[in-house]
Amino acid sequence: MNTEEHLLRKIIELLNDSSNYAILRNYQNIPKQISRDIDIIIKRDDFFKIRKLLVSVLNEHGYQVLMYYKGGEMHSIIFTSSKNEETFLLSFDFIFSIYVRDMILFTADQVLKSKQYNGLLYHVRKDWEYIAKYAYNTILGVPYPAKYFEIKKEAESLYKKEIDEHLNSIGIGTSGKRKVLSIRVLLFRTHPWLSFIAICRYLYYSIYNTLSVQGISIGFSGPDGSGKTTVINCLIKELSSVFGDIRVFHFRPNLYGNLSDVAHSAGLKKTVDHHYHLPHRGQKTGNISSFLRLLYYSTDYFFGGLLKIRSLLFKRNIVIFDRYYTDIICDSRRSRIYLPVKFLYVWGRCFIPSLDYNILLTASTETILARKKELDKEGIESINRKIDYLSSKPRFYKIMNDGTPQATVTEILRIVFENQHYKNIKRIV
Repeated sequence: MNTEEHLLRKIIELLNDSSNYAILRNYQNIPKQISRDIDIIIKRDDFFKIRKLLVSVLNEHGYQVLMYYKGGEMHSIIFTSSKNEETFLLSFDFIFSIYVRDMILFTADQVLKSKQYNGLLYHVRKDWEYIAKYAYNTILGVPYPAKYFEIKKEAESLYKKEIDEHLNSIGIGTSGKRKVLSIRVLLFRTHPWLSFIAICRYLYYSIYNTLSVQGISIGFSGPDGSGKTTVINCLIKELSSVFGDIRVFHFRPNLYGNLSDVAHSAGLKKTVDHHYHLPHRGQKTGNISSFLRLLYYSTDYFFGGLLKIRSLLFKRNIVIFDRYYTDIICDSRRSRIYLPVKFLYVWGRCFIPSLDYNILLTASTETILARKKELDKEGIESINRKIDYLSSKPRFYKIMNDGTPQATVTEILRIVFENQHYKNIKRIV
């Protein structure tokens, strides 16, 4: 029995002893095969009773809280551990009802009445496993997934009468027709107080999560040859088992085009230099030109951050920037913004949306020159001096990438995991 299997057995024992719960789906192979997400139907009071105990058990096994999301009808906790340059992720969704947005379709009590025990854990009966997915997709107008057809077939063969009764009770039926307004009215007539509380909770947590997004933003800056692309690819591989949609942006949100292309379209420039493989090809600019460039990019960071990046973080995604505003500070030749480092830093603090983690990835001059022979020593050392200046600032982390990419990723994840745990544990205890 490996460590993760042993840990999951302990968690199941905790649930068995202290709560009224049932695993919603993918329970057949637990604990030998740990799925990406473990969905658990549980009574709200029972969840709050075991929450600290659950965290304590996982902490004893070296797991930290990477993310803790609070919703009206679901709390989600992602735990993570890094051992011997290998990352382990465990994700639990504690669900208090079968719901769609602000509508409670079925309470946990209704589902748990027929829960079943397989000798190790409690799980929902097959009809509820089907109804949970079918009702949710039907109301949202999304086709029932083909990969769940076997569940549908088995559920209908065993519990056709029960399925019809439950679906008819919320105004859906088995025809698959979506009548959101009529469903909402029916729920209010049947359970007015419960429906009112569900809407209040939904509004409260929508505001709460808008103000305190749970996604994670990471930016990478550093000289060419520091290994940013390789490290980013390794990082995505480590986190993709739980975070299915990791978005990568290059330099800025790109709400609008490159400055040269925009100037060309406006007739202000006759030709456009598209030799992007030569990032330091441009001529040095003066203060006015540099400041105008800074204004242009800053509007993209600000409005693009609001319109594109924040919505992704609101959905609990991970957003990675391969270079960010920090690159303007570190590498003037690339952005052609030649302004004082301290001024650019203060400007960023005032007008640029901050990232959770700014990774200043670099290596020794000798290592970088060995990787990128076309670079010059003076340019590398100039960038590294600016990196040293930024490394003392909040949310900036200097990482030396002279070794293997995996060792570097392990160090980055250590920083992220420790900081996320410190932030989230305060919200739990």
